[in-house]
Amino acid sequence: MVNDFDFDVLISGHEKILGTKQHIMTDKEFVFSVMDNVKQAMNESESANEITAKYVELTIDQWSKKLGNLEQFMTENCQAMNDYVSSK
Repeated sequence: MVNDFDFDVLISGHEKILGTKQHIMTDKEFVFSVMDNVKQAMNESESANEITAKYVELTIDQWSKKLGNLEQFMTENCQAMNDYVSSK
């Protein structure tokens, strides 16, 4: 789908780099990975603290070699996805 858009670079406002179509595909993969990890943690854990620790750990393990500064924002990203998944 991203290949249908006619652009060379994307200025997202959150990074100091100019994004490419590959960046968008990686971001999409990341978002779905976070969603899968949240769902897995919800199924495998009992308490809210265990769930949070599990999905943050899973995501950092999966993405630490692909994205930087994960520890800085991962808890908030995963909690937002948790809120989204819980509302469905």
